[in-house]
Amino acid sequence: MIAAFIELSRHTRVIWRYDPIIITSKYNNVRAFTKLCGLLAGSAEKCVVSFVNAYQFVANNLAAVGHVEQTIERKLQLAVHLQRIASEHSIALCACCEELNLPAISCIDASLFNTIAPRDKNQRKDCNCIDIGAYNSCMNGCVYCYANHSQVKVRANFAGHDAKAEWVVGEGKICLLSCAKYAII
Repeated sequence: MIAAFIELSRHTRVIWRYDPIIITSKYNNVRAFTKLCGLLAGSAEKCVVSFVNAYQFVANNLAAVGHVEQTIERKLQLAVHLQRIASEHSIALCACCEELNLPAISCIDASLFNTIAPRDKNQRKDCNCIDIGAYNSCMNGCVYCYANHSQVKVRANFAGHDAKAEWVVGEGKICLLSCAKYAII
């Protein structure tokens, strides 16, 4: 993915998403973020962060990986640390739907696509992102995924997907390949 990100950045402006931030005793976000900043320096102009939300349908998965919910004070401390690291690599750090004393940005902003998109009813209250994907369509199996609610539906959607189709699943989702002047990864 890093090589693809860097190659894509040669052709368009790229915004990097480091989210959702999950805190466990086994995963060092500072070390991982520092490494990624080093790899993406010069390719990513902005990085958008947000902390994981333990929605009911992902709470058990998060518990299984040892996620520890953080206080706002701890989130702010981590945000300051990540902002310093990003700045050292000439990457602007922003936040989506988080009060982290960082510039606010939508992860996927409709203005970047010169479009107006309807609000997704499943989004967080303060989220202004547009929905460019489809629920139950990703095969990655991330335990924190908000978009996959049923592995049965994911497999069925994947089996019925036409790689040459304009849409991911169904119709009405923005095709990143045909209309994006920005890429969000």
